[in-house]
Amino acid sequence: MKTHPSPLPVTVIVVNYNGRHFMDACLTSLKAQSHPPEAVIVVDNASTDGSVSWIREYHPWVTIIESGENAGYCGGNNIGIRASESPFVVLLNNDTRVQNDWLKYLYEAVADDESVAACSSLVVLPGEPDLIHYAGSSAHFMGHIANLHYLRPLGERKEKLEVSETGVYVGSSVLLRRAALEEVGLLEERIFIYEDELDMSLRLRSRRWRILVEPRSMVWHYAGTPDLAVRSSGKYPRRRAYLVSRNRWMVLLRLYETKTLIFLSPVLFMFECAWCVAMAFSGTLREYVKGMTWNWRERSWVADERRRFQQSRSIPDFKLLTADPLSPVPGMTTSGAGHAIRVAGEFYMKLYWAVTKRLLTLIHTGRRT
Repeated sequence: MKTHPSPLPVTVIVVNYNGRHFMDACLTSLKAQSHPPEAVIVVDNASTDGSVSWIREYHPWVTIIESGENAGYCGGNNIGIRASESPFVVLLNNDTRVQNDWLKYLYEAVADDESVAACSSLVVLPGEPDLIHYAGSSAHFMGHIANLHYLRPLGERKEKLEVSETGVYVGSSVLLRRAALEEVGLLEERIFIYEDELDMSLRLRSRRWRILVEPRSMVWHYAGTPDLAVRSSGKYPRRRAYLVSRNRWMVLLRLYETKTLIFLSPVLFMFECAWCVAMAFSGTLREYVKGMTWNWRERSWVADERRRFQQSRSIPDFKLLTADPLSPVPGMTTSGAGHAIRVAGEFYMKLYWAVTKRLLTLIHTGRRT
């Protein structure tokens, strides 16, 4: 007689917004896990496509929480985290399908090491299953996420990919330790979506928590959220331009040390000029300006959050940030003159960060002595 493993002490949280066409593949793959979770919670962000009634009919084993509004990725996941009781939670995008041993590998990577706060999966695209989409990321000093092994062939690197420490987790599939969240706080809901992985990862690592990536935990990631994901629209969406521009500076102003911002100010200015031009060419300059002015309007909140975070941190910026190559946005600076500019820019930023990191290290060492 075949015995089934006991549920793992994990709650899987899936935030849904008008994603009924994704949900069957996602929930069916969750139900087929070799080592099931204690619970699966779907937080529905006021969908209008009949998602809630459809899930209740075809997947009655799932717990559904209706948020009553579009609370975004951050707000929706926080609702699920607060409603769960497991010592671990997994945040999983609704436009995914997971391998049947996906959860087993995620859990085993962190279960016996209490220094680990998070572990993310290896993510591939269904249309390009032999290419790596995400296999961990790093925190680029410009306030962006640099995806590691981005679009590299999976086959030739599979043997080299093993559980390893990484700088930023991948938000489409990540296991989080509740104890770590209780220490640093939940996802920042004002971010809504985008840059949330960078924000949380820096908050965790600044308090000495570690982040891992487990490549045996595989996820297939589909087209993304309508009106936000580049792959679902074929161009850079206006809403995304606003959120990325706003949230990047929300992270920089709250989480970076003052001396880091001072040393980076020249290259930040140059990068901002280039980003402004890119937004203008993509027709999203208005959204860029709107995102930048948000941080000015909310400067009192930003200042309060900055003060609170800087007082609680244990690790300086130069130990958290890198100059790893940024992943090109599809359709932007990937060929011709744009490609050449991007390569030259990456070389300059790598050199600039090497000098800056050395200076920050000397200042830190001098203060300690």
